[in-house]
Amino acid sequence: IPAGGAKPRLKCPNPKCTKASQFTSAWFDPDPGEKGARIGSERFEYGRNFCNKFWNAARFAIMNLEGYTPAPVTADQLRMEDRWILSRLARVSAEMDQYLGRYQFDAATRTVREFAWNEFCDWYLEMIKPRLRREDSGFGIQDSGEERAVAQRVLLAVLDTLVRLLQPFTPFICEELWQRLNEIAPERSLPQAPPSGGSPGQKLMAAMRQPELSPTTAERAAIVASWPKREYFERFRDDALEARFNRLQDTIVAVRNVRAVYNIPPATPLQLMVRAPAEVAGDLQNVAAQFDNLAKAVLAAAGAEVVRPPASASFSLGDADGYIPLEGIIDRKAELERQTKAAEQLRKHIAGNEAKLKNEAFVGKAPPDVVAGVRDQLESLKKQLASTEEIVRDLSST
Repeated sequence: IPAGGAKPRLKCPNPKCTKASQFTSAWFDPDPGEKGARIGSERFEYGRNFCNKFWNAARFAIMNLEGYTPAPVTADQLRMEDRWILSRLARVSAEMDQYLGRYQFDAATRTVREFAWNEFCDWYLEMIKPRLRREDSGFGIQDSGEERAVAQRVLLAVLDTLVRLLQPFTPFICEELWQRLNEIAPERSLPQAPPSGGSPGQKLMAAMRQPELSPTTAERAAIVASWPKREYFERFRDDALEARFNRLQDTIVAVRNVRAVYNIPPATPLQLMVRAPAEVAGDLQNVAAQFDNLAKAVLAAAGAEVVRPPASASFSLGDADGYIPLEGIIDRKAELERQTKAAEQLRKHIAGNEAKLKNEAFVGKAPPDVVAGVRDQLESLKKQLASTEEIVRDLSST
């Protein structure tokens, strides 16, 4: 606050509203007794958290660019996670063009922010960590050779494009990152323009011979860097791959949920069995290493012939059913007793809320928001009970 002056206030955007409220920032909190502008504060905090998240992710990428050399990346060198992130980047780039063309800045910001936070930071970076890892073999630091080099090139291509897309919204962070990237990798392997000229058949043959990524000299600053061209990325679009990858993500999330429900430590290895059609089982087998990397689970079996093992946790993925044997992982008897007691408590709470809602005096005299709160709580309790009863059935199966 300059010279100890009054704290700033956020005015209500409605012309008919005259209210103004203080808000929380990184430098101060509202005065005691003041009602803070909740929406404004949450938005500022969310923006700050995103900037921190992206900055840390970019720093991780930069730290793992040691030994980077620009070189063409061909289709056969791309792993499944590389093709997936490039496909998602192509889709996000196209959506950004559409939103900005319609002056929908909020939708454009949300699109690139969700891609950066969820898919780039939370998934792609985690999936390529084993490929970037360098280990001391006793004869010096060793890495995975070509695997690491390709991972570096794809990572840098995605980060370069993300900085370009985010520059209009977070210019200072993006400029700082761009200058750091230029120090380490002034020449980067990036998507190129599709072949032009010739017949459609000639264009197709030229596109098949063209590398997926080719060395390109980066512009001197992010503010003058060219906007990602849609036609450069369109070749990466793969709807079928994205659908398969969604199944992988759903499976990993389901395994993590099982850990949370049964209080299984993250370091405890689990076995995963999936009953699914042959094509789904094949997709899961192709990414089996990622289950161990992201969920500390080994894909023990996948196929239409898989049978649910005794005392196992289960989950459904629509076109597949997953099972995780719990024998030897948890104290089955103690966990069954705990979950049974929890179910009994939930039934009591449900009965109490149902009795309230059947009481005409309560429903008629209580404020509408209170009655609505009881109904919402009842629905939540019923969902919790259904989940707990499913756990009891899993633990009771023999």
